[in-house]
Amino acid sequence: MGVALPDIAALSRTVVHEHGGGMDVVAVTATEGGTDRVEVLLTIGGCHRDPCQFIVNVTRTDRREFEREFRGKLNDALHKHAAAS
Repeated sequence: MGVALPDIAALSRTVVHEHGGGMDVVAVTATEGGTDRVEVLLTIGGCHRDPCQFIVNVTRTDRREFEREFRGKLNDALHKHAAAS
């Protein structure tokens, strides 16, 4: 088992808040069938489909790896979201 879910939630919220207001971490859950991955459910308030939601699936085996992967996948998701708006 890697980083605890409460720590993942706190790290996720820190990274999300760096992107400014309107986005929030709704939930963090361990994926089925394995304990080394988590899903982070995010919402973006005030968008065209209020609220927009998406899930980021990332590793939790190591704190640094989680943060690196989460930042990258969050940036990708936000770019795709902006392109679809």
